[in-house]
Amino acid sequence: MAFPWDNLITAVSTLTAGLGGVALKQGGDRKDSAAKAAREDQAAQAERQRLADQALVAGATELLRNCRQVIGDYETYEQDYIAAIERRDGLCAQFFQAVADVEFCGSPEARESARALRAAAVTADTATRLKNVTASAVALPEFDAALGRFIDVVTAQRA
Repeated sequence: MAFPWDNLITAVSTLTAGLGGVALKQGGDRKDSAAKAAREDQAAQAERQRLADQALVAGATELLRNCRQVIGDYETYEQDYIAAIERRDGLCAQFFQAVADVEFCGSPEARESARALRAAAVTADTATRLKNVTASAVALPEFDAALGRFIDVVTAQRA
């Protein structure tokens, strides 16, 4: 009886074709997995950026409101003034954390706008802490305008 070369060749070629198919499939799967991971990373980054932007707008709005309360008629509404002053440090901490978050994960335009917003907030905070009504009359509208510019920047990026 002769060695069954035909059977061996058929078995080896079938095995080679099967292994080649598996290798091709795994290569395709790796590319699909990498593309999926990249999409998920982009989505997660966009969500982090959205949350940071949202926190900054909320923090800036509350700090601006607080500055306006403080510079108001603090003699007439002494308890309101005292309450506003007591909240100030916590609001500033939240605001500066939100600015840091935007600077960490925001776009270059959002980071630049956040820096301008921070500068305007510092000026307004200083003016209102010193109870300087004249300086506050300039600083508070500038703070409000910087907040509006930040909102315009991040809104334009999402459009």
